[in-house]
Amino acid sequence: MSLVTLAVAKKYLQISHSEEDDIIQVLIDSAEEYVSDETGIYFHDGEGEITEDLDGGELELMPTKRPINSVTGILDTENDNEATTGWKHTKIRILSETDGTLWGRGIQRWRVTYDAGYDSNSVPVGIRHAILDLVYRGYTNRGGKGHQSAAGHGYDWQGLDVSDIAKRLRKYRMKASIG
Repeated sequence: MSLVTLAVAKKYLQISHSEEDDIIQVLIDSAEEYVSDETGIYFHDGEGEITEDLDGGELELMPTKRPINSVTGILDTENDNEATTGWKHTKIRILSETDGTLWGRGIQRWRVTYDAGYDSNSVPVGIRHAILDLVYRGYTNRGGKGHQSAAGHGYDWQGLDVSDIAKRLRKYRMKASIG
């Protein structure tokens, strides 16, 4: 997904050599994954259009990728009718415009096509900064509390104190609460 390029991360780390590029790229990828997991935000490489089948029977349809930037189509797969009006969307859900109206019941009944998430051109600067801070902490604490996974993929952020970064990311959270 690369919201932060290797060149930008190296500049942030004040590194001019290329011997550790692979390590830095792992840290970038892991930091982006951590931020996505922490916030519920979908990051992509420029194509954010998604089509997914969602369950009905509730007041809202809950697409899995967030934030929802636009909805281009909703199809009732039970009868092949396109729902062109009567709904609105927020950053995390699609609601009926008629208060209290449920979407028709059915498992994976509603085929929703929508654009979601951020790419490297649209990601908020605060998220990009959090990713760079994570990369910096991971790089400067190599062999310390945080560590690269045994398979060589990803990074374990649990060993580092990233509570201040997690706190900064709260305002970007897109996870829906249950209950």
